[in-house]
Amino acid sequence: MDKRIHSLILCLVLLAGASQGGAQSIDAALASAKHDLEKALGELNTLNGSVAKEKLPLNSDINLLEAQVREESTKLRDLRREQIARSRDQLQLDKEVKARRVEGDFMASVLRDYVRGFLNRIHASEYQQYSEVIEQSNARVEAGNLSRAEEFEERLGILMQAADRLERAIGGAAYPGKALTQTEGIVDGQYALIGPMAFFSSSDGTINGVTNTVTEEGVKPTVVEVGQGEGIKALITGEEGVVPADPSGGRALVMDRAKDSVGEHIAKGGLVGYAILSLGAFALIIAAFKLAEIIRFVVPTARQVQSILEDLIDRKTELAASEARSIPGIAGEMMLVGVENFHRKRRALEELLYEKLLTIRPRLERFLPFLAVTAAAAPLMGLLGTVMGMIKTFKLITEFGTGDAKSLSSGISEALVTTELGLVVAIPVLIIHGILTRMARGRIGRMEAAAMAFLNGVSSKEVREPEPDDPQLEEEVEKEAA
Repeated sequence: MDKRIHSLILCLVLLAGASQGGAQSIDAALASAKHDLEKALGELNTLNGSVAKEKLPLNSDINLLEAQVREESTKLRDLRREQIARSRDQLQLDKEVKARRVEGDFMASVLRDYVRGFLNRIHASEYQQYSEVIEQSNARVEAGNLSRAEEFEERLGILMQAADRLERAIGGAAYPGKALTQTEGIVDGQYALIGPMAFFSSSDGTINGVTNTVTEEGVKPTVVEVGQGEGIKALITGEEGVVPADPSGGRALVMDRAKDSVGEHIAKGGLVGYAILSLGAFALIIAAFKLAEIIRFVVPTARQVQSILEDLIDRKTELAASEARSIPGIAGEMMLVGVENFHRKRRALEELLYEKLLTIRPRLERFLPFLAVTAAAAPLMGLLGTVMGMIKTFKLITEFGTGDAKSLSSGISEALVTTELGLVVAIPVLIIHGILTRMARGRIGRMEAAAMAFLNGVSSKEVREPEPDDPQLEEEVEKEAA
């Protein structure tokens, strides 16, 4: 229709342009255009009717489609809500799965540690029963070919065997095995396990004893015969018998067997240990000599001094000298010097007595410095032995590593034993030195008191006689004082 309208307009333009063609041409053109316009209007009405007819179904289809869109939008919203809910559930499930995996790893670690420590928790005699099974199980797991479920199944199998062992061990268990004896080596026999104690009886019944839990021989425990052999044999065969009890699980037997004698213990200290003991022995000899010397040292008693003074007061000089001679040792010599020179002036007599006192101190205190030096040197010698032992230990570590404890024990023993010996020598010697020093000073103090008592006694007027001034005597006293 649009094309026709355009054509009509074009015709009108042409007609206008051809106005010179005359009125006839214009009328013809108008008539033709009017005809065309009417025709176009008819076609337009026809098209409008067709559009009106087709519009109703299209509106119905549009409404239907809009309803479907609304329905699908509702479904989409529901699906999105469901997706969000499922995402939340998925996150929760992921957390639970992660937690379960952590629990599974923890349980696997616990079972692995239990299986590894199982052989260390059972008695050494039971090792022969379970070692092969556990080693095979560990080999299958460590190969890495098993799933987590298969690994759990493998570990739980060992756990069930451990539970069966506990059930069998309640009230005691008997089982065959091998044991290491001190005389015949490894022998076959029968074990009886009661709590931590295991008893063994050889197949021929000649060896019956207690097995120690701690053993240096690996899987075969050592049998120690401690008596009650018939009772042990009867117990293992299912009869009644009296058996020895060892609550330590055999450790007491091992400790008793490993106990060193005094000589062996000292030998671990090496040359330094022997040097320390030699120094200590010499110090003890000196101490015994000094103790006897100090005890035998006689100090004049107050009664003896008073008796001598009374004789001097009574002018019985010979009797006083005889009593002074009756006192043994330097004490008697000092009293005799006092009696022989009692008539001199106090200053001269004091110098003579002091001269005798000066000879007492060196005699009573001799050799005591050696004891003090010994008490100080013994710990230092022990420290020297400790350093030498540690050097030896480090050399052994350099050569053999730290895997062999036996190779290191000699150096460690030397390091510790020398320190022990140094303290064992130093402490008693230090105490003895203090006691002897105290005793010597006590004797010296009592001698000084006796000399002072004698000096004060002879200085009284009742004893001393007046004597003329003697210049020569005074000169001698001054020289002695100098």
